[in-house]
Amino acid sequence: MFVVDWDQPVIAPKERDLMFISGGRVITAVTEQQEAAFFAGYGQTEIDREALIYYRAAWVVQDIGGFAEQVFLLPDLSVEAKRQAIHYFVGSFAPDSIAESALQ
Repeated sequence: MFVVDWDQPVIAPKERDLMFISGGRVITAVTEQQEAAFFAGYGQTEIDREALIYYRAAWVVQDIGGFAEQVFLLPDLSVEAKRQAIHYFVGSFAPDSIAESALQ
């Protein structure tokens, strides 16, 4: 069985996909067990650390823009949704956050 993710397909190096797995995080950190399970199916591969850092940092910048859009540019968005966007924005820079892990 193969899983194909057709959500915003792009032609990019494998590091674009691996940014979420190899030491990555989205909401929570990927555990060593989860990473091992991923690579058991994906196969071992050489990872370009600089490319991985680039794609992680680009993701953080994209998130910042998305949160700002929700708070400042979507007037019909509920106050609670705006609070949630602010919560995620602030959390992006907390210790052991996605922004911090982007540079590792």
